[in-house]
Amino acid sequence: MSNQSITPAGSRPPDQPLDWGWLLRTLARWLLVLLATYSVGWLLWRTGITLTPFVIGLVLAYLLLPIIKRLDRHMPRWASILTVYLVGLIAIELALSFVVPPAARQIDQFISNIPDWFERSNRFITQQIAEFQANVPQAVQEQINQIIARVRATAQENATMYAQRAGAFLLNSIVGIFSTIAFLLGFLVIPFFLFYVLLDTQRLPGVIDRALHPNIRADFWNIWHIIDEIFGRYIRGQLLLGLIISVMSFIGLTILNWLGFEVSYILLLAIIAGIGELIPVVGPILSAIPAIIVAIGGGWSSVLAVIVLYIIIQQLENQILVPRIVGNTLRLHPAILMVLLVIAASVGGLLLVILSAPLAAIARDVFIYLHRRLRVPPQPPELAIAGLLDQAPAPPPRRLKLPTAVALKSRPRSGPPRR
Repeated sequence: MSNQSITPAGSRPPDQPLDWGWLLRTLARWLLVLLATYSVGWLLWRTGITLTPFVIGLVLAYLLLPIIKRLDRHMPRWASILTVYLVGLIAIELALSFVVPPAARQIDQFISNIPDWFERSNRFITQQIAEFQANVPQAVQEQINQIIARVRATAQENATMYAQRAGAFLLNSIVGIFSTIAFLLGFLVIPFFLFYVLLDTQRLPGVIDRALHPNIRADFWNIWHIIDEIFGRYIRGQLLLGLIISVMSFIGLTILNWLGFEVSYILLLAIIAGIGELIPVVGPILSAIPAIIVAIGGGWSSVLAVIVLYIIIQQLENQILVPRIVGNTLRLHPAILMVLLVIAASVGGLLLVILSAPLAAIARDVFIYLHRRLRVPPQPPELAIAGLLDQAPAPPPRRLKLPTAVALKSRPRSGPPRR
């Protein structure tokens, strides 16, 4: 057998002089790649918000893909997609019939009662301040009045400023979203776009695998498995938890009303409790605050009953639901999560707050994997991924190397020797 070295495709043999034609073709290929990348990036930047429906379609496809794969065991892919569509349409119709109208009415009542709550709170605070001032010296009263005046002025200025900013933000968002017909048409094509994306997901891995260089295929798929394991399980688990917590809160608040504890806006509070599950660590606590405030109108017994109810729901979630639905996917300490929430809130708003926990876990595991691969000597991909996933991905099948004629001749014979 010859000992000739194999030259990778697209590279110049080391024992040949510089070929200017090869160099120009290589530069032209790289310029073509850079030009195509710049053109695609420029188009995505210019289209902006009109691509939002397609982004939503890709997110829905990612979330629905595990359900589609389970249904594929019993029916063709197109039938699985249509089944999910049918169930989704039924769920949307039920929501529009039984959830949206009462929720809209309760939101309208809640907003209309806000001035009355502010007036009651103002009278209560004024009464408490008056009783306190009646029992302190005159000099202390003057200092307290000055402090109260400054606090009220600051609160009014901040409230006005925040209200103006919120109104301007909502107005600009609504105008920006509905200003183009393309955006509305994009939402109309989501079902068709989602159908074709789900239909061709089985071919996508093969297309990506052929486009990747053989030296980076294993690393690419290992990093993708890390992202999919953490992000997919966490987001799907949190959405399922939010739905369960909403139902539990609705049932619990309804039972409290049956027992004589006055709690209004039950459906709205249940929806808030479900949305609060999307925010890690502090979300369930924040979602309980509106229920406690609403229960104040029914007396301290109602407040105590609501607090006990939310504590029971929280314990059931932590002890039963979370271990079975989400598990220990993130492996992040609660103290670190709270710091991440503060950073995310100051940098990216609500969306980054919701995604801060899985993004931090993904960044940690990808860093560990790349650190293992870049050490000297580097760990192979199957060892670098060990311990980062609950179930390590199966290695790619290896080709069987057929023995050569020389190896067959030199292999010792089995069995008794010939006589």
